Amino acid sequence: MQQAAKNAVGMGAAAVEQKAMDFKEALETWLKQKIQAKLDMLIDRIPPILKNSLEDPYMPRCASRMKDRAIDNVWPDVRDEIMWEVAVFLDGEKKN
Repeated sequence: MQQAAKNAVGMGAAAVEQKAMDFKEALETWLKQKIQAKLDMLIDRIPPILKNSLEDPYMPRCASRMKDRAIDNVWPDVRDEIMWEVAVFLDGEKKN
């Protein structure tokens, strides 16, 4: 009878530990999604800032338009690369 009680407690502790691990995993997933969503919004604000910072009042208008088009054409690839690196960083294993 005493052994059965010990087994029940052991199984209860294992169930609690499993629930804690499940909660930790769900929380980690939620947090990663929130970080990526916020980063998405921040990254989308970069192209106009970049265009404005590269603007020169003495630059011919056609050169300014070419600069803006170049940024618009390259930005999707740059954005994808940034988001990929963030995902790798968030999912990376910690090294001791």
